[in-house]
Amino acid sequence: MMHEEEHTDRVTRVAIEDAEAADRERRVPPAAEVALTTVECSMPGERYTLLDSGPHLALHLAGPGARGGTGPCICGFDRHARDANGRHLVGFSVGGGVTGPGVRHAVCAGCASLAGGRTIRGTNAALFAPATPGTNTEEAANAHS
Repeated sequence: MMHEEEHTDRVTRVAIEDAEAADRERRVPPAAEVALTTVECSMPGERYTLLDSGPHLALHLAGPGARGGTGPCICGFDRHARDANGRHLVGFSVGGGVTGPGVRHAVCAGCASLAGGRTIRGTNAALFAPATPGTNTEEAANAHS
């Protein structure tokens, strides 16, 4: 009798685990459906403030964070890295950014290749379009208008 009860308990437990896994799959969108957000970064050692940034900036992509907010850059670039004195190596803006005459963005090739056709949001999202003629913000904005 005990053997049948153990079997029934195991079958029930497996059915519950399968149902829970199916429920998680319905709630968590596949990676291909997750939108990415632009992360504009200063070059190492350069200032990055509201009124004093650029003219050369790096542009990465990040997905959602595991606990909400914005996660890490998908290429592995650490935008939170600090030097030996604890100062940030780069300044950055998630979703925002600097535009205007003379501002040039270096699009991260790693992020661009990992984007996989996903929706990209942010001020400079158009720079990740495959047909972008250059990395100049004004050129890309005109090409996609």
